[in-house]
Amino acid sequence: MGSIRVLDSVEDTRDTVPNTVQNIPLLVIAGICCVCGALGLFWLSWENQSNYIWLAEQILLPTLLNAVVSFFTVLIAIYVTSNGYWSITAIITVIITIFAIVVTTTLYCIHKALAISTWKEHSILNHGPLPDSQ
Repeated sequence: MGSIRVLDSVEDTRDTVPNTVQNIPLLVIAGICCVCGALGLFWLSWENQSNYIWLAEQILLPTLLNAVVSFFTVLIAIYVTSNGYWSITAIITVIITIFAIVVTTTLYCIHKALAISTWKEHSILNHGPLPDSQ
């Protein structure tokens, strides 16, 4: 029958569809959108680089939570719609979401540490050294 395959049963359909349908153009569009979003976040971070608290609470924490939710959404989609079949698209998506989780967690921790040290320096300059608590 050439390139058309006749499916005999539902089991054949369930096994064949995930193996043949790879939406690569959608993956490319998603990659472009991801890069544009990352550039936008980088620009916002650069413009507000001295405002550590705002960066951590308004940029990094929502990005981290979004990446975690995306990771679980991908896992649910893999196991519910594809019966646990990990296509190349699913693998790439999971790798990207894990990368986003690692990067935003690292940046969030760094910015929180910088915010705490900046707050301590500001407090010492304005109010003097903190009394020793013994």
